[in-house]
Amino acid sequence: MRGLPGPVRARLRTLATTTKIHFANWNIGTLTGRSTELAAILARRKVAVAFLQETRWKANRNRNIGHGYKLIYTGCSGGENGVAVVLAEHFHDSVLEVRRICDRLMVVSLLIEGVVTHLIRSYAPQIGCSDADKTLFWDRLGDVLCGIPLSHDVVLSGDLNAHVGEVQGEYERRLWLRPKKHRGENHSQNLHCS
Repeated sequence: MRGLPGPVRARLRTLATTTKIHFANWNIGTLTGRSTELAAILARRKVAVAFLQETRWKANRNRNIGHGYKLIYTGCSGGENGVAVVLAEHFHDSVLEVRRICDRLMVVSLLIEGVVTHLIRSYAPQIGCSDADKTLFWDRLGDVLCGIPLSHDVVLSGDLNAHVGEVQGEYERRLWLRPKKHRGENHSQNLHCS
């Protein structure tokens, strides 16, 4: 068995090594009184980026929560819903932009290994919410996704509050499909957005 030609071997040595990034997704219930505990858990599990929902905080701020983690969050005046992205210390200086679209949707753009990466945190309205709220959320998420250049990377994390059910055809290759008995009311909006 022959090895690779010399020029190819030389090129392989010069390629940058890829970095593993550990992600977490957490329905926190409420973040009040839990931020220090959250930071300790993320540090212990070596999580670089955590996506949170149901923070139930009222403002739009950034905050250091310990162990080198920065919490970027958005909420509403009523203290309902709320989403957040938590970044490990080595990503603090990589933040290019934070867009807080609403209390259910935010985008944190980072420069990771020379590539613009958009971290999208979404939390879709549940079955009990109005159809207008659901439509507005899906329209906003669609606008965010359509506005990202193809040359950029995207990490979409969220609780989309829908089960897609037994759908064949064009959606079959895009989503993990669940049996019809587990299909939620929001399944068609979820499929349309994908």
